[in-house]
Amino acid sequence: MLHAEELGLRGDVCARIGPGSAVEHEGNGSPYGVRFTESEAFPVTVALLEVPEHHYFLAEDRAWIVAFSFEGDLDVVDATGTWPGLPAG
Repeated sequence: MLHAEELGLRGDVCARIGPGSAVEHEGNGSPYGVRFTESEAFPVTVALLEVPEHHYFLAEDRAWIVAFSFEGDLDVVDATGTWPGLPAG
């Protein structure tokens, strides 16, 4: 079962993926990464967040990264300044 924080993260990551772009995911427990597009974002993100590990989502153009820890901490670095829910300025 997903935690509320994970549900919000899933929505935020999915909302950030623009048409024709992709996101790369890396977990700290696997030597493999996953690359997915906007059309695949919802089911792939749901499946990835079921794995108990730290999660790193990186925009294809490197404009933003989201780090979600196993303990539930969320860190965002957004070079565009347009992350949904962040205060302007």
